[in-house]
Amino acid sequence: MGIEGLSRNRYQQGRPKTKARLAALCALIPGMGAVYNRQNLKAVVHFVSIVGLFNLTKLHILPGLFSLAGLVVYISSMIDAYRTAERLVQGESAEADEARFKQQVTKHAPALGVALVVLGVLMVIRILQPVA
Repeated sequence: MGIEGLSRNRYQQGRPKTKARLAALCALIPGMGAVYNRQNLKAVVHFVSIVGLFNLTKLHILPGLFSLAGLVVYISSMIDAYRTAERLVQGESAEADEARFKQQVTKHAPALGVALVVLGVLMVIRILQPVA
């Protein structure tokens, strides 16, 4: 084994960090970190959430809140891509993590539905406001 064993072991220890950093770097484009980790549903949710929150600032109803929420989701998606890539390198399957994400989304579906309805009402009010 000797030196070859040490270098091989060192490479394997450094590799998870490299993959995780690359996943976080890909996450600079909303949703691409999840795509890199082979998690398509999570990628769509991250993209729609980030872009949607930043676009909601155009309603001129609490723009600071939507900007802050967009920034928080954007940063958390980068952290999630990094952590997920670390778990994938350690042997966890992307499908298992995707299934766990689906369960979390399903668990919070009623609250997400209410939030979407409220946002829809705000958009309709904003669109109809110039007419009134």
